[in-house]
Amino acid sequence: TRVQAAKAELQAAESALAEADRELGRTQELYDQTLIADNELQLVTIAFDEAQARVSAAKRGLAAADYDARYSVLRAPYSAVILKRSVQPGQGLSNNLQVTPLLTIASAKQMLVRIHVGLKGLSRIQQGADVSLKVQDKEYTGKIKHIALEPDMSSGSPQYDIDIVFKPKNLDGLRAGLPV
Repeated sequence: TRVQAAKAELQAAESALAEADRELGRTQELYDQTLIADNELQLVTIAFDEAQARVSAAKRGLAAADYDARYSVLRAPYSAVILKRSVQPGQGLSNNLQVTPLLTIASAKQMLVRIHVGLKGLSRIQQGADVSLKVQDKEYTGKIKHIALEPDMSSGSPQYDIDIVFKPKNLDGLRAGLPV
């Protein structure tokens, strides 16, 4: 990963700095004894300064890689299952000021059933009422969460959407679009 590469680069830069520091100390001793010229001391001092700059750059690179790693992870705000993935792991993204969903998720703790009821059946339904559901030969108890105020006329006769929420113990075999 980028973080591991940045850590390795920082470690290499710190090793090079330690070596440059030793070389500067040795060269300074020789200079103090007037055994080497000013030019050699200046060259070693420049090499030491460059090594310090490489350590600083490596620290900034590690901080940037760490920041990118922390803010490139998607976390659901609740326990969820992924219904649809619009991007692949590692794919570069650019929003271009357009909102595009990366993932479509649903709660892993509850499911929603939407049924359509005609005008006759609507009078027997109350919001908040408990109802029994059967999905793939398994019985569940749910609660009517929402009753549409306006009918859907696409089938020719008025049909009202009724949303029922239920909490299965596990999601084994439950999928969107199953008959209820």
